Amino acid sequence: MAIKCGKCNPTISRYEAYIACTRSCHSNYHLTCVGLDDESLDKLQQDGKLSSWSCSFCEISKTSMPLGAAYQSAILFSQNVNLPVAEFMRLIEDVIKTHTKPLADQIGELTTEIQILSKENSQLRTEVIKLQKNLQPRDLLGKGLSQDEINAKTSYPHTLVKNSQSTIIIKPKDKNQSMSKTKADIITSVNPLASSLNIGKVKNLKDGGVLLGCDNIGKLKEIAKDKLSNDYDIQATKPLRPKIRISGFSENIQEDNLLTYLKNQNEFIFDESSECKLLKIYPTKKNVKIFQALIELDLSSYKKALSIGHCLIGLDPCSIFCALEAPRCFNCNGYNHSSKSCKSKISCPRCGEEHRVKDCNANKLCCVNCVNLKSKTNQEDINTEHAAWDNNCYVYQYTVDKLKHDVFGIGI
Repeated sequence: MAIKCGKCNPTISRYEAYIACTRSCHSNYHLTCVGLDDESLDKLQQDGKLSSWSCSFCEISKTSMPLGAAYQSAILFSQNVNLPVAEFMRLIEDVIKTHTKPLADQIGELTTEIQILSKENSQLRTEVIKLQKNLQPRDLLGKGLSQDEINAKTSYPHTLVKNSQSTIIIKPKDKNQSMSKTKADIITSVNPLASSLNIGKVKNLKDGGVLLGCDNIGKLKEIAKDKLSNDYDIQATKPLRPKIRISGFSENIQEDNLLTYLKNQNEFIFDESSECKLLKIYPTKKNVKIFQALIELDLSSYKKALSIGHCLIGLDPCSIFCALEAPRCFNCNGYNHSSKSCKSKISCPRCGEEHRVKDCNANKLCCVNCVNLKSKTNQEDINTEHAAWDNNCYVYQYTVDKLKHDVFGIGI
């Protein structure tokens, strides 16, 4: 039987030296086909390694299990088609390279595109951050205030916005119940995700209670009462409503009749859906016989009242003012933060110097807020000759207007 070379396939003549693989393929090879010569063959025989010699393909099967298994299959198939294992393996490699090259090129192109898009996305992110940091109001005050004063999400307006949302309080009847137990019962019974309630506000209360706020507070209250009313007290809270101050009516107007006069005589402001609540009646500072009222009302009526600015109560024409006030810091006299959290230097609300108001001996009033604004904007027409607590202060008026815009959506 003719012996064929496992690499080059031609028959090995009886006069040619050859070497046999002792491993899986058991193929015979020309010495030159496996990089050997007569001396190398003699040395292998002298060293006793000829009986354990293996070809390069069998060495692969020895060191790599996946390749070894594939090689075993290739040996069996090559024997059936009468093709040397080495030649068969080369054919497989050529087929793999031919079919995988286009795929590898596509992967390379996609990788390049991803890198480009990632770089562009990073640049866009940087630009957005720069725009957010550099965004300034276009009005006079916006140009004069510092970056922190303009863009800071201060606690006071942020709290007002939160309080203007509808909320519900869920309190356990057992005062000793833990907060975690209350939240676990709410999640199990109400199931916010399945109910699509979009809960956007959660606040822990004492005695194991929880305050929740969402877009559909009526649905949340209905589900909570249906599932939790046996073990919990459920109560909807009233959202923050704007307030107005009406000034100029006489003492003859009784408290019980004030809202009746207000609604019936001012139909251009109030209608059947208007909601009004009288908070208090008190005399004005200039004339104790002229009275003013603090009234809480719905947002629509609030906007109408401020846009018109006057109303009639009985036979008295009255003026309407916004009752929203901006809290002033008692340390630096700035707005929308408290003295506890203030990190600025102390300033006197009377003269603007660095001392307490009780230590002030100045005869001339000077508003520190208007002084700062004037120096930042170089506007000489800004009046600074008033105290920081003056309600006619330009900075105070702007701050109140900005609060109205941020909380109730009324333009500055």
